[in-house]
Amino acid sequence: MRWFPTSLFLVVLMLGLPWSCSQPNPGVEVQSEPTQTTDANGKESSQEEEKATPEEVLKEETPEKPGKTCFLKQKFEEGQRPNYEKFNPTFGSHCVGTNHQDIKGVEQVVFVGDSITAGTPPTDPKQFYRNTTTEALKAKFGDNLIIKDCSKWGARTDDLLLDPHKQLKTCLPNDVEPKKTLIIMTMGGNDLQSIAKDNQKGVSMDKLMAKAEKAVSLLRDAIVWAKDPKRFPNGSYVIFGNIYEYTDGTGDVKSCPASKAVGLDQPWPEGRPILIALNEGFMKIAVDTKSDMIFLLEEFCGHGFHNEDPKTECYYPGAEQWFDFTCTHPNPTGHDQITRMVMSVVNE
Repeated sequence: MRWFPTSLFLVVLMLGLPWSCSQPNPGVEVQSEPTQTTDANGKESSQEEEKATPEEVLKEETPEKPGKTCFLKQKFEEGQRPNYEKFNPTFGSHCVGTNHQDIKGVEQVVFVGDSITAGTPPTDPKQFYRNTTTEALKAKFGDNLIIKDCSKWGARTDDLLLDPHKQLKTCLPNDVEPKKTLIIMTMGGNDLQSIAKDNQKGVSMDKLMAKAEKAVSLLRDAIVWAKDPKRFPNGSYVIFGNIYEYTDGTGDVKSCPASKAVGLDQPWPEGRPILIALNEGFMKIAVDTKSDMIFLLEEFCGHGFHNEDPKTECYYPGAEQWFDFTCTHPNPTGHDQITRMVMSVVNE
């Protein structure tokens, strides 16, 4: 039996990687603010603006963080973060993901992956990114859009195609699928969890890295399957996330009160090359298969449990926490941000 849903694994938190985030972006956060209105007699009065609908907000362009360019243009020493640029990806103008697909005419959407996609308490199911993204996609492609969900708590890359779960084959059982299909997933955190447990057992770094490479290979197999033009003669698209962490690059795993309860109170700095290899492998898959990757790691940096610490490299004033008490799962605002990221890729 796999561990309680920690889809984007907490060990990432232990690495203390100096991630840089992209634009501090309020995204889909919509607040009511006082505004001046004029009544029929010409008298001004102050009242709160009506909140925008999710569809209206998600169609807006992503504003840039003050004084910063896209994180991918910032300079880092070699080995300090995943080197995405060496694969020559096409980045979206929104800086929250790649832009390898012209997503249009979608007839069905399939969600697969781990507990980030499946959704977890205490967040209300209506606020899971899977469900808010569904609303936004129906607003774009029509209410007749077919929606399927085969995501599971604790899922790993082998669960996408292999027994016993076969998420993709369960949701898409036909050898030929005539409907133009968009597949959305978060995946990889539980693979990293398994690697970290092996490390605690004394498994060598070479074997740990081989396991990471296997996870990347399994994800590649799944996305190649999902992009096969023979299986999807009318087209298919894939959007998947990379792996984020909650310490804002500090490696302070104890910043989340629940970390000790799940056995994450010891650092693992030697794991840095493994996390980098996983995320770089994910990007190469996106480039090679012409699928799209959203930058969960970079966007969530600054919104973890050090969000009010001005000493962290991801800090900017007023940044909200996007994680819930479980440390690894998004709170409602975090789910909104994932929806924003997915829809930014879809809309561009």
